[in-house]
Amino acid sequence: MISKVDRMVDVDMTKGVNKAVALVQGTAKLKARYDKGILMGSITKNVKTIGRGVVQGRVYTNLEYAPYIEFGTGAKGQGTYKHKVKGLSLTYRQTPWGYENDLGEVVFTNGMVATPFMYPAISENKKAIKKILETEYERLISTGIA
Repeated sequence: MISKVDRMVDVDMTKGVNKAVALVQGTAKLKARYDKGILMGSITKNVKTIGRGVVQGRVYTNLEYAPYIEFGTGAKGQGTYKHKVKGLSLTYRQTPWGYENDLGEVVFTNGMVATPFMYPAISENKKAIKKILETEYERLISTGIA
């Protein structure tokens, strides 16, 4: 019995986690606001084993402005992020500000509304992720690969 339990813990779920994060990555890319494709192209996935029986999958972007698109900015963004995320507290600037655009012109703004792409990508795929992982685990156990 102990050896069976050990086998169940040592199941290599890398393939299943890869499938799940690829699904989330694809959805995030579809939901990413089109800005010359830069944001969409920056959405990356990473899967690694971090311990016995633990596989970690991440979908992320390293673009500096990605959080501003996800959560919105300024007075226009206030209250436009509709997702409930535990532990997330958002604060928005209420005064206008200026920035230099690609043409070298100074543009003044009150911000922009939220255009979520990351959180919806995971929340909308929860059932599919669970199914992918369950199917992969059952396949590994039933074929004796574990």
